[in-house]
Amino acid sequence: MPLWDDSARQYDAFEKKWYHYEKIAKGLLKELDICDLSNVLELASGTGACSKLLGTISTKGRITGIDSSPEMVRFSRENMRVSGFSNISYFVGDVSELANIFPQIKFDVVVCNSAFWHFPDLSKVSRDVHSLLNPGGQFGFNIPQWFTSDDARNIFRKKVREILEGRGLDLPESGTLRNQTRDYHEILDNAGFSEIREVSYEFEATRQMLNEWHEIPAFSDQFRSSKYPQDVIDEIRREFEKVENPSQNLRTSRWKIFTAKKTPK
Repeated sequence: MPLWDDSARQYDAFEKKWYHYEKIAKGLLKELDICDLSNVLELASGTGACSKLLGTISTKGRITGIDSSPEMVRFSRENMRVSGFSNISYFVGDVSELANIFPQIKFDVVVCNSAFWHFPDLSKVSRDVHSLLNPGGQFGFNIPQWFTSDDARNIFRKKVREILEGRGLDLPESGTLRNQTRDYHEILDNAGFSEIREVSYEFEATRQMLNEWHEIPAFSDQFRSSKYPQDVIDEIRREFEKVENPSQNLRTSRWKIFTAKKTPK
């Protein structure tokens, strides 16, 4: 994962300055039943922002992080060492192979903070997560909500489809654009989960913070895609900025949190 490896140092420095992903994680974790003995798996663990929060809750359990980027894992291990957590460990691995990576381990909770929509096959990941959970275990993840209303989101979706269809292009199989068209309830239901819940979470984010976020290579263009010519990407960005209003100094960062349970047999 060269792009994420190249971004790891800036990503880590950004998080230590702004605590952005920690703020996002706080909203997610308060919706989950995690106790001091919980055995937790974190998907796409990055450089450890969510892991540290988990470590303060599950003080006697085990927290296991997995990320596809060796550099992200290297930073997370160092961050946990410096922070004094001894019950947090990390693996370099592809979440599409979860069932093979953890064939004999069961978890009480699986979390994914600010990354779930990046996985190419969300249905397979969800099924694998279901198989790794103990009966009654929980799965929780969050996704960004770009727009203040359903109407605004639908207008943007329509414009994106018009732009792509006009060029004979399809929506990408993963990433931020595809995220806006997913039915996450259906994905979780088909994977065997029950008690599927969706709640909103938001906090204030400054324009300076967002500008620095865009300087990280992995986030320099949220509409980036090797499938699309640059002029198509630029046109999509312009349509987004009409709705997103980038001139505002303070912006509300909006998220949807999904939680679901593995029904006890």
